[in-house]
Amino acid sequence: MSDSGLSGGNKNESFGLFLIIIALSGCYIMITRLGLIINFWNIFLSLESESRVKGYFILSLISFSVTVLLSLWFVFSFFRKKKSTRYVFLSLVLIYLFFDAASYLYGTYVVGIDIGVLIQGYVRNLIIDTIILLFIFTPYIFFSGKSKRVFIRS
Repeated sequence: MSDSGLSGGNKNESFGLFLIIIALSGCYIMITRLGLIINFWNIFLSLESESRVKGYFILSLISFSVTVLLSLWFVFSFFRKKKSTRYVFLSLVLIYLFFDAASYLYGTYVVGIDIGVLIQGYVRNLIIDTIILLFIFTPYIFFSGKSKRVFIRS
């Protein structure tokens, strides 16, 4: 007798293409933030000691590091089929988008540097990421029957 009826799902339920794409988006976030950590670290090291943009780079490095750690947690939870995967993904998306938006606003209006010079297409990518991650992937991972059947482990 199987306990899948009691738990509301099957522990062997496959992910399906759309959930794999969502997992890959977590990997994408992690890889791009690692690249930004390397780029921003190199820029930070080349700054003069009295540069007024050092604070911007320090905050950016911290936010990128937090995002990488959250991405790792998401990917781990995803493939372990943890119930908490949905909430880790939502946290990752919100922090990822918030840090990017805040970084842009801080760099542009407080420090006075053009982020578009450092990262080409920054605003366009932020809008596209928001639409895809927040308005397509997040509702799917929370409300789809497939997602409810896959993420069942405590």
